[in-house]
Amino acid sequence: LAQWFPEDDADDANKKKDDNEKEEKIRKQAVEKTLQTMKDSLFGLSVKGYCEFFYFVVNSVAFYGYLMAIVAFYYPDDTAQPYYVQTLKFGYANAIADWTGNFAGDFMWTIEPIVILGSPFYLSYMQPSSSKKISAAVDDKVKKE
Repeated sequence: LAQWFPEDDADDANKKKDDNEKEEKIRKQAVEKTLQTMKDSLFGLSVKGYCEFFYFVVNSVAFYGYLMAIVAFYYPDDTAQPYYVQTLKFGYANAIADWTGNFAGDFMWTIEPIVILGSPFYLSYMQPSSSKKISAAVDDKVKKE
């Protein structure tokens, strides 16, 4: 049939070319949409990572502070302590190291919940304006549905 109807082959080739162009356009749109979604979520994810690091540091300080009570309990004599215990207490006496350690632990465990409870407000305030518009549009769509 191709000998008798050469135009059909050309039409088939054009249809395949059109289909390939359509598929390429769809792929390109999907990639652009995915990249935009990734860019929009980058800020929130990086800030959450910083928050997790902050929580780790705060809890490490609290742990070290409360450790001073244990050290002071097991090494009650300030004059007869090994060098590493004195270094662990930064050279302070047991009473000062114990009190300061408890204060540091309590202070850190006071700051941590304040930061955790306030972080959604901080994140929404610090969020870039384009992401705010997108999240507002998504919220409007959800409310309409």
